[in-house]
Amino acid sequence: CLDSVQVMFQPGKPSEQQQPYGKQNAMRRSMIQSTSGSTAMPMSPYIFDVMNVLTEMQREGLIRSIHGVHFTSDAIKELNDCGFYLDSNSVECNLLDPTKFQVGGDMYRTCQRLEKEHGSSSSSLSTRKAMRMVFHSPLAGGLLTNKYAHISRRHRSKTDEPLPSYMLPSEKRCYDTSLRGSWKKHYEEVHGTKIKRQHAWYVCEESLYKELRYVALKHRVDEASVALRWVMQMDHAGSVSVGSSLNTGFDEGKPFTRPRDLRKAFSFHLDEEDIERLANVAGRTFHDRSSEDDFDFDSSTGWTSDPAIDFANPKLWL
Repeated sequence: CLDSVQVMFQPGKPSEQQQPYGKQNAMRRSMIQSTSGSTAMPMSPYIFDVMNVLTEMQREGLIRSIHGVHFTSDAIKELNDCGFYLDSNSVECNLLDPTKFQVGGDMYRTCQRLEKEHGSSSSSLSTRKAMRMVFHSPLAGGLLTNKYAHISRRHRSKTDEPLPSYMLPSEKRCYDTSLRGSWKKHYEEVHGTKIKRQHAWYVCEESLYKELRYVALKHRVDEASVALRWVMQMDHAGSVSVGSSLNTGFDEGKPFTRPRDLRKAFSFHLDEEDIERLANVAGRTFHDRSSEDDFDFDSSTGWTSDPAIDFANPKLWL
C-alpha cells in the first residue's frame, strides 16, 4: 500500500496531437476562472481521469492519500463539484511571501469550506476528512536562516546587500521574487512609501530580520526555527516541507551553511506577542492557530510520551 500519490497541477491547453477526440474534446475542457475573475485558465480534462483512477485505488486500499501540488482554489472546487477530493495540497508559504495562503484568500476559504463539509462530520459512515495544507519553502530558499540574519561585512556590497557570490541559486531566486517582489510591494502598500529595489534588503533587515532576532533570542533558538515555527502554527497546516541542497556550490568555493537544530522548532510555541510582532513585518497577514498544534516535542525528554499512535488515523497517513 502506497502512503501517498502526488498529483501535479499544470494548467494549459493540450495540443491537438494530444487530444484523442480532436476539437470536440477541446470543447469539453474545463475552464477555471482565475482569482481576479477577469481571465480564464484552462485545466486539462485528463486531470479528472487521473483523479478518477486514484480515487478508485484509494477506495480499494491501494493508496492511502492523494496529495495535490500547486492546485489552485478554483481547480480544487472544480474537482469537488465532480466528487473528487484531495487529502492535502502543497503551496509555498513563508514570512516573506505567504500570499498563497493569506487570511481571507481563496485557498484559505477553500480549507474552511472543506473543514465544515467534512472535517466536523460526526457520522460514522463518513471517512472523508478535511483537506490539510503542506507548506513548502518555509525558509524562503534559505533567506530566513542564520546565514542572512547575521551577515558579515565582507559578504556585503556597497549598498549593504548580500553579494551575489554569497547566495545559492535558491536563495537568489527568493531574494529577487519574494524579498524584492511580494514583500517589498506589501511593505509599500502598508506604509504608503516607495522603496528602491537596491534598498529593499536594508528595509527588510531593519524590520523583518530584527523581529526574527528578537523572537529567536526570547525563546533561545535560532532564526530559522522561528521562521519554521511560524508556518507550523498556521491554520489548516498538515505538515511543513524543508528542502535541502547539500554541497551546492561547494566545489566553487562558495560559503556552505545549512540550518542546524531545526528540531528546536518543536520545543517552543509562539505566543500572541510573537505572532503580532511577526505579522506586522510579514509579507501578508497571518491567522494564528488558537488551539495547540500537532507538533509536540519536549526539549528535555524528546518526543512526548503520549498513548500509542493510532496509525488508522488518516491524518497520520502523510
